[in-house]
Amino acid sequence: MRMIKAMILCCLIAASATAVRADRLITQLRVSVDTFAIRPINADTPTRVVFVGTPLKAQISLTAAALSSPNPGPTSMSLPSKEWWDAVVWELERENGKISELRPELTSKVQPATELKSGERLVARFNLPELPPGTYRLSVRLGDLRSDPEWFLVSNGQENDDLRREFARYNVDRSRDRTSMRKNLLALAAADPHNASPWIRLGDLALADGSAEEIRGYYDRAVQVLDQRRQKFAAEGRADVVAAIQSERDMILAVREVVPQYVANRATMILHADLEGGKHYVLRERVTGRVVRTISPMQAQ
Repeated sequence: MRMIKAMILCCLIAASATAVRADRLITQLRVSVDTFAIRPINADTPTRVVFVGTPLKAQISLTAAALSSPNPGPTSMSLPSKEWWDAVVWELERENGKISELRPELTSKVQPATELKSGERLVARFNLPELPPGTYRLSVRLGDLRSDPEWFLVSNGQENDDLRREFARYNVDRSRDRTSMRKNLLALAAADPHNASPWIRLGDLALADGSAEEIRGYYDRAVQVLDQRRQKFAAEGRADVVAAIQSERDMILAVREVVPQYVANRATMILHADLEGGKHYVLRERVTGRVVRTISPMQAQ
C-alpha cells in the first residue's frame, strides 16, 4: 500500500512539474518612427522629432515568445494572410484628437508567413506620407493585437528657441563635409549660447588648416562660455561641476598656447583631438607618428 501511495505521489509531482513548465505564448506588436532625439523641453513636447524635409519612415515588428506558465496554451499564432503586413491597420492621432487611417508604402523585403511561432520576429519597413508640423501619436493594429502609440513631433525647427537649438544640433550631426560642418557649428553656437562645445569643435576642426588667429579665436570664445558656466555653478554651490568645467578650461587654454608653434610647423607636425579614453589632444610628428606631447585635463592643471 505504501508503495502504491509513493507511486501516486511521484506521478502527481511529475504532473505538477510538467504543468509549471508548460508554455504560454506572449506576442507583441510594435511601431517605431525614425526620429531625432532632442533634449526634454516640456511635458507637451515629445523628445522624438522629425524635421520637415526629412523622409518619414516607420517600422513595425511582430514578436512572439513562450513563457513558462501553469496554464498551457498554443505556442504559435495564426496570421491573417501570407502577406500579413497588408492586414495591419495604421491609425494616426493628431494633437487635436482627430484620428485618421494611413496607407504607408512598403519599402523593405518582408518574410511572408501564415503563422508566428515562439522565438520568431517579423519586421516590415514603410514610408509614411509627409505630415505638416504638429504632434502625433501613431499606432497599429493586427487582428486583436494593438501597439502602444509612438508619440513624436514634426517640426520646421523654428517654432521656438528650444527647437531652433535642436534643429541646429540635428544639422551638425548630418553635416556632409568640413564646410557644412563649420557653418552648422556656427549656427549651433548662436542657437545655444551657453554651450562651449560648438566653439571647441570649431577650434578642433580648424586645427587641420586654419590660421593660428582663427583657431585661438574659437578657443577663446569657448573659454568665455566656460567662465560664465563656472561662475553660475559656483554661485549655486556645485563644486563638482565647477571642478569639471575648470578642468576642461585648463585643457583648452593649454592647447591654445601651443597653437602658434604648431601652425608654424604644420608641415612636419600634426595636432588633433583624440576621444579614446576621454578627450585629450595629441601633438605628433607627421612622418614618424612619434608623440611629442599629450594634453589632457589632468596634465593641463
